[in-house]
Amino acid sequence: MMKVFLIMTLLAFSAMAAECPASVLAESLEMERLEESIAVTEEDISYCSNLSEAGESCCSISVIESIQDKINDIIDQMEELMILRDEETAGAFTKIKEKFQETQEVMKEAGESVAELNEDVQEEFESEIEDLEEKFDEEFGEVKDIKKDFRDMQKERVKCLRTLLDLQASAYCTACQLDINEVTEADGSLVPSQNVCARLRNGCFKFMKVAVKSSKAVELGQFAEELGEGVENMKKVLPNLKELVGKAKGLKKDMPGNGNGNGNGKGKGKKLEGGEDGELPPPPEGGENGDYSPFKDAFGDVDVGDEDLGEFENFRVPKFTFSGSVDNSGKPQKKKVGKPEGCEEEEDCVWICSNFIENGVIQIEKAVLGGEPEDTTEFDEDLAETVNMDTLGLSDDEGRRLQSRNLGKRVLSSGNWEAEEGMSGVETEVDEDPSGAGAEVEEDLANEEDDENASAAKIFSSIFATLSFFCVMLIAF
Repeated sequence: MMKVFLIMTLLAFSAMAAECPASVLAESLEMERLEESIAVTEEDISYCSNLSEAGESCCSISVIESIQDKINDIIDQMEELMILRDEETAGAFTKIKEKFQETQEVMKEAGESVAELNEDVQEEFESEIEDLEEKFDEEFGEVKDIKKDFRDMQKERVKCLRTLLDLQASAYCTACQLDINEVTEADGSLVPSQNVCARLRNGCFKFMKVAVKSSKAVELGQFAEELGEGVENMKKVLPNLKELVGKAKGLKKDMPGNGNGNGNGKGKGKKLEGGEDGELPPPPEGGENGDYSPFKDAFGDVDVGDEDLGEFENFRVPKFTFSGSVDNSGKPQKKKVGKPEGCEEEEDCVWICSNFIENGVIQIEKAVLGGEPEDTTEFDEDLAETVNMDTLGLSDDEGRRLQSRNLGKRVLSSGNWEAEEGMSGVETEVDEDPSGAGAEVEEDLANEEDDENASAAKIFSSIFATLSFFCVMLIAF
């Protein structure tokens, strides 16, 4: 009797088991599928309600239970890049402040060095600092606004990344379904349905917008580096300039007219000639546009010797400019993000649905940065409804393997992949500020606001005291 029961049980089990079709998606996600399905219940597995509801899985229980570890690995990769990006951004705020102060100090020191010999040169140093501040304001506006954008970006980033991680986990669960071919496209790819696409836009559109604004800090860092190069060049020349000015001042004392009756004793440097309406004279031969060499004229009638002046023939009062170019081919943390075409409004932004997660794989760099480098965001109209499989964020070996299967293109509008929020049951906690840079920036903003309030209070107090004084005087009168 027992023997018959066992045979019947085995026959029943074999009748329930079904052949698991091969899946390109499972291969790309590294989710090992079984040859035949197994029965699963809520008691058997911690994740993937789609499988327990179906009562069957084409992945072993151990593979299903590994999904949380897979997500944790992705979170680690995300936070590693988040730290680099945030530290680079916060560093730009500190760097620009330091380089601006350093530039002002060096330019002021250089101007004061030649002041006694030629006031025109000193004024040119002072004028360049004013121009630099104006150029900065035109290009960047208030740095505190970029700081606020940075903090807003961090907050919106968490929301987007958690949405992506939930979908990534759902993709792992989908890869274990028996009916995988009903969910994926004919080429084996996983394309979001309109519902999933709406989830992506809802979770990531605000992040993408503020990420574009906050990445202005990348330009800020570039500007600081260019300022730093100019300052270092000035520092190299400044000691020699001071030495030469000292020599000229000593020679001036011995010139006729300085106490021995020969000359007028002014020893004034020559007036800069050649400019119109306050413009600087044209540059010397070989000089750049807007440059000129003022130092020979700065010494006026004082003959300090051609040998001493030689090294200053090509020296200019620095014209600090911002190249405006950011190298987006380098490290991810240094890239400036641009807004993709067609993404003015959330409901129209197809780009989000086809770029942050592709074929069930989160594109970590795009996801953390909030988009693509600015010089790669032009959207070809012919590709508005498709995504080339060459853009998959897989390793080289995986990419080649997928391409060898002729997967071609996926059409977004015909996506079959549905994934309800929380379907996987996986934890997707991401640290908003893993580097602590955001907290430091927020503290800086609070201090700046306190300083502004204190300054305003001081001005108000001064005005109030003045008015009180006049009131007392009027009463007395």
